[in-house]
Amino acid sequence: MTKSKAQNAMKFFVDLSVTPIRILHVDDETSLLKVAKQCLEIEGPFHVDIARSVKEAEKKMKSEDYDIIVSDYMMPRKTGLDFLRQLRDDGNSVPFIMFTGRGREEVAIKALNLGADQYVNKSGNPEIVFGELAYSITRAIERKRAEEELKKSEERYRALLEEIPIGICNLDLRGKLMYANNAFEKITGYSENEIFGKSALDLATQILNLHGQQLRPLTNRIQERLAGKRKSEPMIIHLKRKDGDFRWVEAESKLIKKAGKPVGLQAILKDVSERKRRKKHIRKNEERSIRTYSEDLLDQIFQCALDAYYLVDLNWILVDCNKTAEKLTGFDKTELIGRNFLKMNLLSRREISRVTKLLRKNPIGKPTGPEEFTLNHKDGMQTSVDIKTFPIDIQQRALVLVIARDITERKNAEKEIFESREKFRRFFMENPEAAIYVDSNFHILEANPRFTELFGYTSTEVINRHVNDLVVPPDSIQEAKMLDKKSKQGYIYHNTIRKRKDGALIPVAISAAPLIVGNELIGHIALYKDISKLKQTERALRDTLEKLRVVGGLTRHDVQNKLSIIAGNVHLAKTEISQKDRVKECLEDCELAIKQAEEIFDFARDYEKLGVEQLTCIDVGKSIDEAVSLIKDLHCVELMNDCQGLVVMADSLLRQLFYNLIDNSMKHGKKVSQIRIYYERMKDGRLKLIYEDNGIGVSAKEKRQIFREGYGKGTGYGLYLTKRVCEVYGWTLEEAGESGKGARFIMTMPFESVDERELIAFSNFKHPRKREALHSL
Repeated sequence: MTKSKAQNAMKFFVDLSVTPIRILHVDDETSLLKVAKQCLEIEGPFHVDIARSVKEAEKKMKSEDYDIIVSDYMMPRKTGLDFLRQLRDDGNSVPFIMFTGRGREEVAIKALNLGADQYVNKSGNPEIVFGELAYSITRAIERKRAEEELKKSEERYRALLEEIPIGICNLDLRGKLMYANNAFEKITGYSENEIFGKSALDLATQILNLHGQQLRPLTNRIQERLAGKRKSEPMIIHLKRKDGDFRWVEAESKLIKKAGKPVGLQAILKDVSERKRRKKHIRKNEERSIRTYSEDLLDQIFQCALDAYYLVDLNWILVDCNKTAEKLTGFDKTELIGRNFLKMNLLSRREISRVTKLLRKNPIGKPTGPEEFTLNHKDGMQTSVDIKTFPIDIQQRALVLVIARDITERKNAEKEIFESREKFRRFFMENPEAAIYVDSNFHILEANPRFTELFGYTSTEVINRHVNDLVVPPDSIQEAKMLDKKSKQGYIYHNTIRKRKDGALIPVAISAAPLIVGNELIGHIALYKDISKLKQTERALRDTLEKLRVVGGLTRHDVQNKLSIIAGNVHLAKTEISQKDRVKECLEDCELAIKQAEEIFDFARDYEKLGVEQLTCIDVGKSIDEAVSLIKDLHCVELMNDCQGLVVMADSLLRQLFYNLIDNSMKHGKKVSQIRIYYERMKDGRLKLIYEDNGIGVSAKEKRQIFREGYGKGTGYGLYLTKRVCEVYGWTLEEAGESGKGARFIMTMPFESVDERELIAFSNFKHPRKREALHSL
C-alpha cells in the first residue's frame, strides 16, 4: 500500500525575509510573462527574471544564478521538456516547475519523470493559479535544502554501521555488492575494496563454495526478497574465508526501500560456528538412540503398510504377510503361511504361466514388476493389482518380497478419462472456430479443420510445429511470447495479427486457456477468430476520430493560451479598481465565463478519446499515483493506494477516471480527510475496484442522477465522463456509499479484464550508485 499526503512535515524552511527567491520564468508569450512577473511579485518577495525562449534562458543562466526555473512546455525550437532534459543531463539539479495549460497531463507526467519538482496548470483563476505557483516555488526550495541536509547525515549513519559487531553488506537491485562494514570483513577475511561491485553469485562461488545447481536456492531467495515476498527463515551456510579457514554463518536478508520502492537488499551475517559444533555433538548422541529401535520400526512399517506384503521362499511357500495382504485375498495369515502361493487359486491359469516366467529372475537376484494381474478373492470377487517382487536376505535366508497394490480405482479412472477424451475430441474437431491443442511448450498436438482452412496448411504440416513459428509474423514474436507466458497463468483474450502459409496477414481474436490435470500444466487450448471485417470498420472510424482530435487539440491549445492572457489581465485590472465599482462585477463575470470555457474544453478533450485507444494492460496503482500527481493540493487528505500490482485492460483515460473521482471528493466531500482505493476478488472470478472517501457522501435522492450529463454543482461532466469510461471498458459503475458517512464508488469488471501479477522483475532493475544504496537504509 502506498500513501500520498499534500503536506509533508519538513524540518527546513525558506526564510523569505533574508533574501528574495530568484526565479527565471521561460515562455514564448510576452504578454503572459509580463502578467506572471507582476502577479508573482505581488504574492511574495520573489525576484522574477524572464526569458522568451530556451536559448535566451541558457544564455542568462551563464551569467546569473537562479534559485528555481519556471517554464512553459510548447515553445519554438526547444520545448520545456527539452530544456529540462538538457539541464539534468548536464548535472544541473536546480528546482524546475513546468507551468503550462490544461490538457497537458501527459507532458506533466513526462516532466515529473525527468526530474521536475512540480507541474502547475496556468489555466484558471489567476489568484488561485499564481498563489499555487508561489506555494510550489517555496516548497521546491524547502525540499532542495532538506535533501542537502540529508546527505550530511549519511556519513554519520555509515559510522554507526561500522561499529555494529554483526556483518552487514548491501546489494543493489542487480545483486551486486555496494557496501560492507568492518564486521563483514572480519567474518569473511575480504576487505570492502576486494569485493565491491561483485555480484552475489560471484561471492557465493568465492566464499560459499557453491557452483552450478547449488546456486539455484540462493538465486531464488534473492529474487523472492527483491519481489517483496514474505521473509524466509535464515540460511545456515558454510563460509570459506580468504585465508582458507571455514566458518558456519547464519545469513538473512531484508528489502531496502526508498520512498516506498525497492532499491536493494541488506544481507546480515552472524558467526554460528560454535553453536554448529554443539548441535553436531547432540546429533551423534541422537543417532545412537535411533539405531536401537530400528528393527522394531521396520517391523511396524511392514505390518502397517497400505500395500499387501508377502514374504515367500524360493519355492513360493508363504513365510509371512501383513494385514493388508489378508484383506486383499480374504485369507487369514494362518491360512496362508506354509502354503504355495501359486497353488491357492489366487491367480488364473493363464496368469500363473506369466508370473512363473517373471519369478525365475528372483533366484538370480533380479527384481520384477510392476506387472498388472487380476487377483481372486476368497469370496470369488476379483481385484486388479500391480505386483512387484524383490529378492532379499533375512538372517542369511534367501527370500522374495512380493508387493501387491490394489489398482481398481486407477483402472476405473482410466476408463473415465478415455471416455472424456473422446467427448473432448468430438467437440474440438467440430468447433466452428479455428482451434489448436498444444503441449506445455506450445508445440501443436492437434488442429481442427477450421484452423488448417484459416491459415492454409494441411493437418500434417502443423503437427509438432511450434505455433509461434507457424502463424506469428516476425515483428510480433515478443508479443506472442508474452501471451504464452500469460496463458500459463489463466485465460487470456487478445486481438492481434497472424500470418497464413502464403504470407498474407489476417487480424484475429485469440482466446486461450491452460489445461491443468492434477495441479500439473499439460498444455493449452487456443481459438482463433477471423476479425478482418471488424478491423476494417474500426480503422475507418479511427481515421475520422483522429482528424477531429487533431483539429480540436490545435484549437484548444491556441484558445487556452489566449484565455490565460485575458484572465491574467482581468486579475491585474481588478486589483486597480474599487470594490464597489460596477466594472469589477463585469470583470468577475468575465472570469467565470473564462473558467467555464476552459472546463468545456477539458471535457471535449477527454470525451473525444472515448473508445479511440485500443485497450491494453494498464497498471492501476501507477495510474492512481499519476492522477494524484496532477492534484495540486490534497489539503492534508490521506490517500491510500492499495492497487499496487493490479493490471487491467484499459487505456490512458484510466488516469483521468481516478482524477475525476479524487477531484469530486475534494470539491464536494466537504469534510474529507481520507481516501482509499482498493480491490476485492469475487467468487465468480470478477473483480471489484472500490473508491471510498469519508466525506458527507451522496444523498439517496442524488444517487440516480449524479451520472447524468450536466447534473451537478460544477460543469456536470466529471462523473458523467467517469461512467462513460467504465462502459467503454466493459465495467459497471455504481455509488454505494451511505449519506453522511462518505462516498463509495464500485467498479465491477469481468474476469477477463483483470491480471494480477508481480511487477518487480530481478533482471530489469537499474544499477544505483553506492551512495544511494547507503542513503536508502
